[in-house]
Amino acid sequence: MPMSYQISKAMLWSVEVDDKPGAVAEKLQVLADSGADLQFVTGRRVPDQPGRGVLLVYPIRGKKQEDAAMAAGFTTATEFTALRVEGTNKPGIGNRLTQAIAEAGINLHELSAIVTGKKFAAFIAFDTTTEIDKGIKAIRRAS
Repeated sequence: MPMSYQISKAMLWSVEVDDKPGAVAEKLQVLADSGADLQFVTGRRVPDQPGRGVLLVYPIRGKKQEDAAMAAGFTTATEFTALRVEGTNKPGIGNRLTQAIAEAGINLHELSAIVTGKKFAAFIAFDTTTEIDKGIKAIRRAS
């Protein structure tokens, strides 16, 4: 039975943070105060920069949220492009998606995925816009 995925390009915003208690909460507070309804948040330490971390969020919509994000130090992530892929969860879905991308000759920049109830959502990052377009075609072929 074919699977149906909802695929959309996702503009992720990133900011460097101090690796200390409250640093992430401080950045997220600014976005919350602007009315941002975030669907994706991920953060991690930067291995080659002790004491530093990076936070990625999505979406930032409208001038008020963009201005707040920029005031808090966020910028649009330019080192990669991303897709948001959603669908009904089935065993092996992550393998199916990544296999389709691999067969298209694309190397992943980053992958984050979660299952909630019967649905999954994945953010798949690529190095270039050419790769993201090829990735969309590959994922559609896999559905």
